[in-house]
Amino acid sequence: MRLVYATGQPRFMEFNIASTPDRVPAGARVFAACTAERAEEHLDEQTFGAMSDEEFFTFKQLVHRARQLESERRAGGKFNLIDSARGLYARLCGR
Repeated sequence: MRLVYATGQPRFMEFNIASTPDRVPAGARVFAACTAERAEEHLDEQTFGAMSDEEFFTFKQLVHRARQLESERRAGGKFNLIDSARGLYARLCGR
């Protein structure tokens, strides 16, 4: 899982991606948790309203990039029989 976080206040935010929670700097706010399949965004209305358009689009680009990185990591990883069997079972059972 990748985390998209920001330091600073709206209009002065610096966004970045962390590969693990311990790599998020102290005082930073995590705005998205991304896997290869989906992204859980946590952007509240107040922050959204205070952000510049550039900050919002930077955030969205980093969410997209974090998902790409997770897809690449997963594709480059070792074959995992248990995860593959679980995925097959979920597809067959519609879960």
